[in-house]
Amino acid sequence: MLKAPPPFSMLCFLCKLPTPSLISLQQSRSVIVLNRHRKPKAWQDPWNPYRGKGGRYPPEYIIPVFDQEIQQSLPPEVRSRKVKAATINDPATFYHNPVVQKFINMVSQGSKYNGRMITERMLCEIKRIQVEKYWKCEDELERAKMETNPVKIFMQAVENAKPFVGTTKVNKLGTTHHVPIALFDNTKLFLALRWLKLQAREKSVRTKMYQSLAGHVLQMYEGEGPVVAKRDDMHKLAENNKAYIQLRKKPIV
Repeated sequence: MLKAPPPFSMLCFLCKLPTPSLISLQQSRSVIVLNRHRKPKAWQDPWNPYRGKGGRYPPEYIIPVFDQEIQQSLPPEVRSRKVKAATINDPATFYHNPVVQKFINMVSQGSKYNGRMITERMLCEIKRIQVEKYWKCEDELERAKMETNPVKIFMQAVENAKPFVGTTKVNKLGTTHHVPIALFDNTKLFLALRWLKLQAREKSVRTKMYQSLAGHVLQMYEGEGPVVAKRDDMHKLAENNKAYIQLRKKPIV
């Protein structure tokens, strides 16, 4: 014969709930479910954040760290722990950079492998050009100032091409106005990388994609080129329409 379920007061006693007079049945059910399905203690560890329900690695495993400065600053008790395997989006190379990874995703058209090959060849081309300039230069002071790290050159070029302000279209009384707005950091990065990709595709001479990208990156590094000109055009458009700034939907913080 089937046994009758325990009374509600017994469930409250087992789950350490208040008396039935102080709590409703719906609240007791939610507390019982929370106590039954509680998260593991791995989410409390900053080096092993909780991702979904469990995982294939025990809690003592930590996530991989690719930055050398962060690796050297880790305490010894963290460095002695085992490390999880790197995913396909986290390659253990010196090219590991969130901006470079974002550019790989933008360049790759349906194939992540092609995007990686184009980006790596672009960085190698930048390195080759800068090393040739380094050995052709005879002045020691200019040699000391010359940068040959392709990742640093790429990062500085992207910073030079980022716009500070932009415009948005607002329809007022049947007329469309370009209203200046402040851009988020993600929007600035997206616009700079997108302009770089589009300008590299619009090449008049038959060249390879990574060579065109390397040439535009070096121009952006010097503060020149069509990508920087697009940034200046956006700034001029915002400056010419600053009279319509009161039409913005959200105030600039």
